[in-house]
Amino acid sequence: IIASTVLAEVSFGPMNLKMPVETVRERVGYALSYMNLTGFEDRAPHYLSGGEKKRVSIADIIAMKPEVIIFDEPTASLDPFNRTMLEQVLEKLKEEGKTILISTHDVDFAFRWADRILVFADGKIIKDGDPYSVFFDRRLLEEADLEEPFVVRMYHMLLQKGLWHYDNRCPRDISGFQDLL
Repeated sequence: IIASTVLAEVSFGPMNLKMPVETVRERVGYALSYMNLTGFEDRAPHYLSGGEKKRVSIADIIAMKPEVIIFDEPTASLDPFNRTMLEQVLEKLKEEGKTILISTHDVDFAFRWADRILVFADGKIIKDGDPYSVFFDRRLLEEADLEEPFVVRMYHMLLQKGLWHYDNRCPRDISGFQDLL
């Protein structure tokens, strides 16, 4: 975040590409609305909360209308409300056909949200697969120094106690467990 107001911040990318003023206004208005930032236009970004700053950063991206979006640790330092909002925005972007690449150590988020996961260790890809093939491979998790997601640990505990059946696939989030129970 480099500008003195949210409006200037979200306008920066489209203006830097020398887009017509009306196009910039349209894109900025759309991005601010998309990220629930309407009314923040004149606020100084450095006085916003961490979650609001993250929303401004995502509005910056949305105003550019990219086909591919890369996020680095997008859930870091977010409270539960802003984490949920972020996941809703990511889901909406995915539904719009955007390609989203996320670098994260948040295994719960990755298991819950990703369609495909690439696991790196020592600068190399050691696994490319769906969330189940990654997070149910204990040897892989150990090699990559990753923990099992919380719901996977819960699933294994329920299996060990005989409270779950192998024919039931592990839900990817807590609400999935609630639905099954």
